[in-house]
Amino acid sequence: MLRFFKNSPISPLHLKENVTVEVFQVGRLIRTEHAHNLITNAGKNLISRLLAGTSADSIGYLAIGVGNTAPTVGDTELQDERYRMAITRHVVDSAYYMLTTQTYIGSTEANALSIREAGLWTAGLGGTMFARVVHAPVEKNEDITLVYSWSIQAIV
Repeated sequence: MLRFFKNSPISPLHLKENVTVEVFQVGRLIRTEHAHNLITNAGKNLISRLLAGTSADSIGYLAIGVGNTAPTVGDTELQDERYRMAITRHVVDSAYYMLTTQTYIGSTEANALSIREAGLWTAGLGGTMFARVVHAPVEKNEDITLVYSWSIQAIV
């Protein structure tokens, strides 16, 4: 049986998460947007399962959609998902306890969409949505490419 003592020190783990969306038109940066995302309850449970060794899942996919409803911790999916792809790159910065994912959306991907939302996922289909963000719309066409950079930092 585990006992928790009233005066025992507890070191809470806080996560700071930020998203940068870079919009390029024919290779030239035309817009950069910074936003704070929301880690979902399912994402927090994923962290608990990873720490307990009961999950082998990892954040490997980015989904984008056209929904514009503000994120809530109870979200388990995007409001209106339209496209999901593998994350292009993971960078771990051990000095700052930070993971940054970057996902490139090319000129032939997700065209004719007004992209307004994105989420991090554990699988290409189904899976657990770790976090969600809503941002200003990006009108995606063959002249537009995007880079989503998602940073998650442990603050102890």
